[in-house]
Amino acid sequence: MWLTQMREADSYTYAHSLDNCALAVAFGRHMGLPKEDLNTLAMGLLLMDIGKMKIPARILNKTEPLSEQEFNLVRSHVGHSVDILKKSEGISIDIVNIALTHHERFDGSGYPVGIAGENIPLGARIVGLFNHFDNLVFPRFSEKKLSLEDAMETISNQAGRQFDSQLIKNFMAFTESNA
Repeated sequence: MWLTQMREADSYTYAHSLDNCALAVAFGRHMGLPKEDLNTLAMGLLLMDIGKMKIPARILNKTEPLSEQEFNLVRSHVGHSVDILKKSEGISIDIVNIALTHHERFDGSGYPVGIAGENIPLGARIVGLFNHFDNLVFPRFSEKKLSLEDAMETISNQAGRQFDSQLIKNFMAFTESNA
């Protein structure tokens, strides 16, 4: 139900969620995650941005730089996602935590709380990595698009800062084995 509503409200976010889900679950299999964790990862990826339905389309689709107020409004999708998921029957706390922490960064520079390192759940660290990668390769607006090679280099350069170094190593091995 939520995915259908997301598709109707914002087709980019819907496609972005599906793309992330397919890639990250394959990556989780590459890492040897158990089936239950893969299922949680998939649901977390599909529903992480469900709160964007509460953000006006004119803000989400704006091609000019966002004002600070608009950027904060976009960031509020995390809280909206958490609220929606907590009220939904059958959604585990692990899925809620992925939605809550998928914009946190390994060095503590993310949002909404600024947690760092191993305090970010593994599923959310994976989601954050693939979310960022997909944004680099398939951005909402094409003028910012990077080639696969440039996106891989950008991700690699963020190891230990924005992203977990071990995840980056696994990500590089995963992409090389699937090239």
